[in-house]
Amino acid sequence: MPLKVRQSGANVAINAIHVMESGVLVPIQHGWVMQGGVLAKFYTSEIVVTLDNAVDVVASALFSPGDWGSGKDKRIVIPEGVVIGATALDSAFRASSGWVGRLIVENYGEIQGVGGSAGTAGAGGEGGNAFRADQEGTELRNFGAIRAGGGGAGQGGEGGGGYYTDREPASGWSFKYDNSGSEYFWRVDYDTDEDDDRDHYLVSYVYWNRNRNNPNYSFSPHPGPTTPPSSYTAGGWTYLRGPLVDGSTSQDRYRIARQRTLNSNGGNGGVGGRGEGFGQSRTLGSAGANGGQNAGAGGDGGNGGLFGQDGGDGAPGENGNRTNGTAGSSGGLAGIALMNSANIDLSESGPVQGRTT
Repeated sequence: MPLKVRQSGANVAINAIHVMESGVLVPIQHGWVMQGGVLAKFYTSEIVVTLDNAVDVVASALFSPGDWGSGKDKRIVIPEGVVIGATALDSAFRASSGWVGRLIVENYGEIQGVGGSAGTAGAGGEGGNAFRADQEGTELRNFGAIRAGGGGAGQGGEGGGGYYTDREPASGWSFKYDNSGSEYFWRVDYDTDEDDDRDHYLVSYVYWNRNRNNPNYSFSPHPGPTTPPSSYTAGGWTYLRGPLVDGSTSQDRYRIARQRTLNSNGGNGGVGGRGEGFGQSRTLGSAGANGGQNAGAGGDGGNGGLFGQDGGDGAPGENGNRTNGTAGSSGGLAGIALMNSANIDLSESGPVQGRTT
């Protein structure tokens, strides 16, 4: 406790009491008086450090090696309005080990961990830790606030794949028979008997943007049935025989179309938001991208956590008609507000936000 003397009508705190030993002034560590037959301490040598805004504070670095290892009480004061922040996940304030006497941290301001990283390609990052104590008996008087970083949010899931039919023309049929060199039709040739009647079909020809003397495909099953086929697949397309246009005993010409099945990709998942932390607000996740035709949209990214809260999980991607969407990635855990809490003697009722280990 501080000791004061009366000077010019005012009480003035003194930093130390000395006694003369062998002609040398030597500071005393503790002063005692007898009260009611019992020794009561009236003075304890104490070193006080008052902090300004800072990051990554390590308590031992605030004192000389001699003072840190001495029996003097060591008190660190974080005034109101002062913020102790962090640039890494480990801790904003580390009450390191190796001290002798008492180590007292009085917090009237804020101790803030970093926010968790956003899930841009998977899970969100964990939030940063706020206060860490490495030695048993560390006294923490929390009149202010101790806030661990919020967890980063997870990315949204990928949308499921789709498929669709690509048809030419999109509806109806094509027919062009004009000797232009760019003709569209389906031709069927038939075998005839001695009475010039149809016996069975011989050959089918597919013309798609070709000269009538140079078909794309011809096919002839043997023995041929009386009725020609209604479709033929080649070159990645299925050609469809449409309505009859004209013909004779030995030959018919039909309208034609073609179609194929194409795959489409699902949309990408949205990016997760970052967690709230020292010097940064939390951000919300972005929307998932739309998928292709009949494919699912990507899931939305989760929202970053506020101080001391876990980050949100990414939403799952929507299903397509070919495959299902994937699950969203998980959000990161909130940071640790009080790390190694068994080493901490906590008093006062300021808010403590985050996990405790």
